[in-house]
Amino acid sequence: MKSFYRMLGLLTATLALSAGGLSAQSRTHAPAILSDRPGIGNGAYAMTPGEAQFEVGLAFNDLGTGDQLHLGQGLFRIGVPGVELRFLANSLVFETSAEGETGWQDVGAGAKVPLLETSSTRLSGLATIVLPIGGRAFSADQVVVDGGLLLDASLTDAFGVSGNAGYARGLDDGGDLFTVTVTSGLAIPGDAGVGVFAGLAGFFSQGSDQVFLEGGATLLLGTETQLDLNAGLALEGDGSFIGLGLAHRVSR
Repeated sequence: MKSFYRMLGLLTATLALSAGGLSAQSRTHAPAILSDRPGIGNGAYAMTPGEAQFEVGLAFNDLGTGDQLHLGQGLFRIGVPGVELRFLANSLVFETSAEGETGWQDVGAGAKVPLLETSSTRLSGLATIVLPIGGRAFSADQVVVDGGLLLDASLTDAFGVSGNAGYARGLDDGGDLFTVTVTSGLAIPGDAGVGVFAGLAGFFSQGSDQVFLEGGATLLLGTETQLDLNAGLALEGDGSFIGLGLAHRVSR
């Protein structure tokens, strides 16, 4: 019940910020490419048959108890009839302390299924399975299956809001995990291809809640490639991060 009230408060506060004009990447209005990066959440757009896209990046994370450098953040997306297939390579992680570990994170696969699309709204379902084959220090040591709903809503031709609600059952080190993200986005007028975004992301489990404020910017390079920069700060719990990355679409 405590987690429920935290999630409700997170949604209410973030939607109020969005209505007041806080800007973020609008995934329903990106004119050339719709990516699932940057940002903690995922967009509702699913690749269509004949579309494929890879997304990569790097990030520096301050966990409060130590620092980590993540190289890769790999995600490959391909559209087939009725569904987007997803392959998560994740990252090679370097801990920066003298006794720090180095290793690959767990890898996985998933599917994004479009459920509803109108002129201003897009709703999809996302399911992912992650396999415990990463390095000793960076593996969950168990198969993790999670699912959620992804929503994009366009409020104007340049401004929109995205939201995610997700659930993973029975993690050994903390019980069930609930995630909520709400992000608003603004495409800057003009031909520069610049967008900005900001929002909140919450992770809720037994005795270990985290809430992040995040924001950043995107830059289109032509019609098939997008660069991004993002950063976040923990409002509840410890930690911060800064990262940059690239998404590139390959069309048949």
